[in-house]
Amino acid sequence: MRVSTASFFQQALTGIGTRQSNLARIQQQLSTGERMASAASDPVAWSTAQSIDRAVAELEQFAPNSTLLRNRLEFADASLDQVGDRLSRVRELSLQAANGTYTDDQRRAIALELRQQLEAVLDAANTSDGNGRYLFGGSADAATPFAFGPGGASYAGDQNQRQLEVAPETAVADVDPGSEIFLRIRTGDGVFVVRQDAANTGSGVLSSTSMLDP
Repeated sequence: MRVSTASFFQQALTGIGTRQSNLARIQQQLSTGERMASAASDPVAWSTAQSIDRAVAELEQFAPNSTLLRNRLEFADASLDQVGDRLSRVRELSLQAANGTYTDDQRRAIALELRQQLEAVLDAANTSDGNGRYLFGGSADAATPFAFGPGGASYAGDQNQRQLEVAPETAVADVDPGSEIFLRIRTGDGVFVVRQDAANTGSGVLSSTSMLDP
């Protein structure tokens, strides 16, 4: 087969043009750091990249929720650690107070420290997340959840536990409300409680208890 001179030169020019186009494309990739400059570069890959970009942008919208939730849970964990330490000290003081050799002054000192420990527990239960919201108030977290009153501590929060979205169709629970953490403490042995009759103005001693059918 014969190849004319004109055809030979045309093929050479076409090859040079193709290589120049490829070189320009590579230079652009190097300068921009991107493999594709437009959909024409690689339609399938371009469509995939666009889908990934949209997914990343959507996830970035949830980043503030993730940060807020992580901070609140970390604050709550630290507060509950403090409560645990305080209650351990309360147990120690209660065992000391049962010592029959202690004087009234020693017991008064124990009672004073018990009061201080109770106030410290209250402070921990009223911990804020640093953004003006209280950790253990449920969804009503704008007001201080716990306060002392004549009848003891009262709760101003609610029983709702919020769910924060951290990704599409993915929600994580916020901190438990204070009603679940601090108010559901069993009284007595968890089944029955012994109290004096309202008309009883004397004294009594409970020597033993028993249960036939809980």
